[in-house]
Amino acid sequence: MKQVLELVGESLDYWSARADGWELSHRAILGGEVYRRGEVRTALVRLAYSTDWILAGPIIERERMKIEPVTAERWLAEMPSGVRATGETPIVAAMRAFIVNRYGPHVPADSRLHGSKQGA
Repeated sequence: MKQVLELVGESLDYWSARADGWELSHRAILGGEVYRRGEVRTALVRLAYSTDWILAGPIIERERMKIEPVTAERWLAEMPSGVRATGETPIVAAMRAFIVNRYGPHVPADSRLHGSKQGA
């Protein structure tokens, strides 16, 4: 199991996409097949929830997240449910809070994400 607060890079993007309702093939993060609600789509761009406001912004708005700086280098995101998470950027904090709210503080370590950066 992996702590959500340690997710970064591809693994954070993968779990953000899963929490947003995507069922993903192992290639989806790098631009492979994406499965969502019975449809098959091809991801032409990387599903970069952790860096792309176009993907993360609607989630932040829809979920009514509160985001604020904690320090010059740390952000706090809070869900209406009270779930909180921190990150190096507002989006990272928000996506971690989104995942914790959906799955809890741990997610399975996914060996299919070869080369993902899994440090804190």
